[in-house]
Amino acid sequence: MNNEEKLLELEFQNALLLRNFEIDLFWKRAWFYGALLIGISVAYYELKKTTQPIVPVVCLSFIATLIALSQSLISRGSKYWQERWEYITKNRESALKIELTKNRQFEKEHEQYYIHAAILEKGENILTRSHRFSVSKLTFLICDLISICFFLVWIIDTFEILPINKQVDWSFTGKISIFYISIFTYLILFWRKGKVVGKETLSRKKNLDYERLREDYIANKVSEL
Repeated sequence: MNNEEKLLELEFQNALLLRNFEIDLFWKRAWFYGALLIGISVAYYELKKTTQPIVPVVCLSFIATLIALSQSLISRGSKYWQERWEYITKNRESALKIELTKNRQFEKEHEQYYIHAAILEKGENILTRSHRFSVSKLTFLICDLISICFFLVWIIDTFEILPINKQVDWSFTGKISIFYISIFTYLILFWRKGKVVGKETLSRKKNLDYERLREDYIANKVSEL
């Protein structure tokens, strides 16, 4: 094995390790935010029952909405980095002429065909049979639904504090205004200056064949400089 092959093998091993690491982080982050939102939900309903809450419930529901939205975005960010290392791993596999994470192409059918047949051959009913659902995308769906629910709760709480047919509490209104202004100002500054979203390295051209680019990279058909 020459030095180039050793380097490729090292790159493959590191890419595979980082791919698995990102998958592990994906679920750890999901569990962390899930536990955090459960704690906030408990605190919210405890405050809701009190006549004079320490913190206005509308503030807590707003913070919960932001956290739920952050969880949704973080899950997508985790998926991006996992896919990044996934494709790097497949590229190095092609360079080394090995197939560990890729499905093989047999003489008659693709490997996935035989795997699917083996799963169906077990004869389980529709309730217990395994399916090729995207676990990460279902996680996105759950995160989005939680975000929407907290957002609706915040909207309801906001309407409840509006001075409709009652005297305006200027002290409370001032505190709430300062709270929202502070939060939104920080969010805008952080989003614009904190480089939260990475720059696009690929121009979005309508005539660009993304499928071909992906397949060429996986098959290691992209020439280096």
